[in-house]
Amino acid sequence: IIVMSAIKYNPHIDGLRAIAVLSVVLFHMNAQWLPGGFVGVDIFFVISGYLITSIISKQITANTFSLWEFYNRRAKRILPALYVMVIISLTIGYFTFLPNHLASLGLSAASTFAFVSNIYFANAGDYFSPKSELWPLLHTWSLAVEEQFYIIWPSLLSLLLLRLRLSNRLLMLLALIISVCMFTSLYQLSRSNYAKQAFYYLLPARFGEMLIGAFLALYAALHSEKIQKHTTISLNILAFIGAALTISSLFFITKESNFPGLLVLLPCIGSALLIYAGLPGNKHVLAIRALELRPMVFIGLLSYSLYLWHW
Repeated sequence: IIVMSAIKYNPHIDGLRAIAVLSVVLFHMNAQWLPGGFVGVDIFFVISGYLITSIISKQITANTFSLWEFYNRRAKRILPALYVMVIISLTIGYFTFLPNHLASLGLSAASTFAFVSNIYFANAGDYFSPKSELWPLLHTWSLAVEEQFYIIWPSLLSLLLLRLRLSNRLLMLLALIISVCMFTSLYQLSRSNYAKQAFYYLLPARFGEMLIGAFLALYAALHSEKIQKHTTISLNILAFIGAALTISSLFFITKESNFPGLLVLLPCIGSALLIYAGLPGNKHVLAIRALELRPMVFIGLLSYSLYLWHW
């Protein structure tokens, strides 16, 4: 049975969620306030990869993992709030949209229910174009990417753990896959403008980001004793670097940047370092203490609902 208590609760991860969702909200309110706020989605991807891999790897190792229970838990957590938001959007759209706009809303709603809205919007146009502001369900593309990852990753991870066990060989293989994903992203960005726009929404563009979180989870499980031996100074340095990479990405990456690509490593590695620095539970790591402030944790706990409704 999959239960969240399968892993230790780390409040700094909810604080990092707060950074992610607030970044996206501020960017959508006014892109000039936070030019790279859209990379909050990439922070979410790293967090998701870390948490899901932490949970299912422990279950697989203990031989208690159930794929059915995993999807059942995900559905109960994600679907009710998502479906309410979509149904309310459809209802308002029915009374306010012109027929052609209502038809488009219906198609995007159907694709959202099927978790393929990222594919729908990949064919609809550029995420950053002015007309994208008229698509009420545009933000569901990232949820579709996550769900597609959840379809592939549990079974793939089960196979990898069966063949390689929890080992450094497995970590090396993951690092290789992440590298391939990043170079694939670079190749796509060198192609036509349409290909770049479509690639932005699709799982291959984001798979490596979630695998960075997965790599961190497996590394933490394999080297837990080593992590606990980190000194306060080393943890503060790691957290400072993580915070610097994450915060700089919010200001220096813009909608004109070639993104995703190697630039995506700024928020992804930054957020991974912040997660890592908080794992030992050291109360003297300044950046982690900031993430664990009650207002940050509170916003992080509401991040899914905030993301659903802000757009």
